[in-house]
Amino acid sequence: ETLWLKEQGRRQNFVGSRRKMAPLCRCGACTALVTVTVGTLLVMRPAEATIWLRRDYRDCSHGHYNLPVHGSDPAPGFFSLTECKAKCENEPLCKGIMVPVKEDGYEDSKGVCRLRRTIQLSECHKSDVYHVWERISGHRLPPDGTWESFGHNTACRRGYSDSSEDGRGSVLVYGAPDLESCKGLCGTSEFCYGVEYERIVKRCEVWVQPINAVAPVENFECLAFKPRGFEDIWA
Repeated sequence: ETLWLKEQGRRQNFVGSRRKMAPLCRCGACTALVTVTVGTLLVMRPAEATIWLRRDYRDCSHGHYNLPVHGSDPAPGFFSLTECKAKCENEPLCKGIMVPVKEDGYEDSKGVCRLRRTIQLSECHKSDVYHVWERISGHRLPPDGTWESFGHNTACRRGYSDSSEDGRGSVLVYGAPDLESCKGLCGTSEFCYGVEYERIVKRCEVWVQPINAVAPVENFECLAFKPRGFEDIWA
């Protein structure tokens, strides 16, 4: 079995034994773990990988700061979601894509692919036609500021009457391998009041509305974020 994976825009294939696991080292520095399964080496490079964040039911073709990649809005032809992402990854100016909403079971069917040079979520419109996918680097440090945990087994809430699991539909939900990665995703939003992380399923919620209460929920942790310069206001 051969696995193709993208590394800085180049394709490489690796073959090995299923019983080994070792660091990948170059010039004395170990930069990634090499996991060997079913005759395939799977190389994980967090600092070079691409993370795609889906913004459901958004149309980011409006406003002064939502700009297309010239000649690719839409790109000529029809593309599956995977093909549209690959086209964006091969275009240095591309920061995201807009693709049609598709019915369950047809997610990878072909459709238009609209490449975006800039994405400003505050200028995007709600849409029943498109999903927006933002492309970010795989390794992001948490934004500069102060983090305050409400403790283990706490879930964020917009208020005491909020019994929803997603801030009444206002949070951005992603997957993250650990809490620090989840905090790094806080920096992908124009507004971030904190994060909620669940370690078992690795669910990460970025809160774009104020966190006004917490609820006791096993395996969750709610953290509030105060950007640098706002500590005195939030004190």
